[in-house]
Order: sequence, then structure tokens, then C-alpha cells
Amino acid sequence: MTSRAATLTVKCSRSRADDLHTGQRTKTVTVGQTAAFTVVAGGTAPLTYQWQKNSVNITGATSTATRRPRPRQRTAARRLCRSVEHGGHGDGSAATLTVNVAAVAPAITTQPANQTVTAGQTASFTTAASGTAPLNYQWQKNSVNISGATAASYTTSATTTADGGSTFVVVVSNTAGTVTSSAATLTVNAAAVAPTITTQPANQTVDCGRQRRSR
Repeated sequence: MTSRAATLTVKCSRSRADDLHTGQRTKTVTVGQTAAFTVVAGGTAPLTYQWQKNSVNITGATSTATRRPRPRQRTAARRLCRSVEHGGHGDGSAATLTVNVAAVAPAITTQPANQTVTAGQTASFTTAASGTAPLNYQWQKNSVNISGATAASYTTSATTTADGGSTFVVVVSNTAGTVTSSAATLTVNAAAVAPTITTQPANQTVDCGRQRRSR
């Protein structure tokens, strides 16, 4: 005689989805760029995911990766991924997003002006520029870089007449681009020379002539 069949049921304990490993913990982008975050989770399948921004669920962000739309302003946001399975859940550590303002290319707002000096004097050229700091300056004389001339203004050494007709420009640059100013022309006049007598007046002797006696 055979007994009735007995069924053996084995219940496996579910591992909780608390084994979350995020990718890069911080992201830094520039306005207009996107930022992507990823996460790896352990636990019994199926796992579901929900990304949050500043503790608020992000609509549709339910996969192991999320992409931040193009930021429009400087911000620091914290993102967290929550992984959920039947019977348990786990939270990933927060990742921080930093958004930097986009760099603005330099623009010349004040052009260097022409200068007229006398030989032996110095000449000064000045410019002003806008754009994202830091701005770098390089002055040029006749299209050749001037050593050490890396400020917003430049003063020449004592000029000679040979410097007359030289042109000066400044190149301004930053991480976003480069701009060159219009050329300023240097006119050097010869130094005035004090007068000297090159021919002295000579002594003169005049004969008055003898007067005739009247009769």
C-alpha cells in the first residue's frame, strides 16, 4: 500500500536590496551640458529603481542610469537612487551635481589709442576687455609679442625716432576664446634742439672820409 504524497516546500530568505553602489559620487558640468548618473544594486530580482532629485522622485527615472537635462543655471543638486524589491528596499548614497556658468569669450570694450611723443619720452597704451575671468593679456609691437607685457596696459621704454610708425595691439584670451584689439600707431617726433650760433657776427670798421675845407 502506498501512502499519500507529501510536498516539501523550501523557502529561501530574500536578500534585501540594500547593496547599492553608485558610480561617480560627484559630477561637475557647464550650463548647457548634460550629466549622467549610474548605480549598481545587489539583491533578489526583480529590482525596480526610482531616482530622486533633492528627495523628490524624478518622473520616468526608473532605470539603473539617469541623465540630467541641460542645466540652465548654476546649481548644486543631490541625486539618490532607491532600489526596491519584493520584501525590501535600499537607498544609494547621494551624488552631488555642480553646474558652472558657461565661460564668455573676451571682447575689447576700450581699444588702445594712437600716441604721439617726443624722442626720449615713453608712450602708454591701455585697453579694457569683458569676458569670464581670468583674462590674459599679451601686447605686441609690429605683430611680435613684447616680453613681459601681459597687463591691461603697456608703457614703452624711452622712445627713439626709429620707433615712429610702430603699431601696437593687445591679444586678450580666456578659456572660451581669443580676441585681438585694433592697432594703435606710435608717432615719435624728434626732440627740439636749442639754437646755437654757428656764425658769429664779425667786427666791422667804417671809414667816415675827410671833410673838405670850405674856402
